[in-house]
Amino acid sequence: MEKLFPINIPTMKQLLALITLSFLIPSCTSSKEDLIARKWKALSVKSGMMDNQIKEERNFIDTIGTTTSAEQNFILYGVRNMDSVRQLLRKNLDSTLAAQEATIKDTWLIFDKNGTVVTHFGTEPDTVAWYFDDEGALMLDEMKHKGTGSKIKMNVLKLTENELELQFEENGFSSTASFEPMK
Repeated sequence: MEKLFPINIPTMKQLLALITLSFLIPSCTSSKEDLIARKWKALSVKSGMMDNQIKEERNFIDTIGTTTSAEQNFILYGVRNMDSVRQLLRKNLDSTLAAQEATIKDTWLIFDKNGTVVTHFGTEPDTVAWYFDDEGALMLDEMKHKGTGSKIKMNVLKLTENELELQFEENGFSSTASFEPMK
């Protein structure tokens, strides 16, 4: 008898293998919620806009009072010795940048599966609500957790078991923060 439909009907073993495989595949993939629910330590915060501002500040420091006489500097800035002023300005900028770097090294986030995150940015830890919005952005929502406060929206650039990269806007600057799991 000739087959009307040239289809191979799977055997019982093949069916069992397919069913088993269909249960294993979803368990191998993690949801964004599962991936983020852990302790994360900051590695870096980068901002092209901030880098440009620092570069401009350094250029200003290097050139302030170099094209004017000591008398003009006294009239403009209240001092004749601009070398001392430049040295002080460099020291202040370096101190500010060192404080920012120390804050990054002391920044961590602990995301719980229950929708709360403990944040630490070099100050006292704080707890806020977290969730992914409809567009997939990470929301840190003080209002939802405490009834007052603000919402911070962060674009998730990368989220794996070993990497978290978030992009956010703060004080007019766009920044990218990179994290690794805490040990």
